[in-house]
Amino acid sequence: MLEEHEKIAMIAQNIHNAYEDNYSDKKIRSQFEALFDRFLAPVDPEATMEPYDVIIVLGRQNPKEFEQMLKEMKERSLIPGD
Repeated sequence: MLEEHEKIAMIAQNIHNAYEDNYSDKKIRSQFEALFDRFLAPVDPEATMEPYDVIIVLGRQNPKEFEQMLKEMKERSLIPGD
């Protein structure tokens, strides 16, 4: 279980870094934010948490949605593919 939690945390960190690295590019930022709105808003509807933390919660509570978010991020080249 700990190994899976560590994997989710590493992925969350990679997503967070990619988002921060591309923040100045409005097109890429808007793609991230659209996915965050779709996948992370249901987990944190009040938007009180940092994206990194919400991604971890999503990965632990709803692995299928987490995997779908990763898939879409990879398809859009927002994060590296496998």
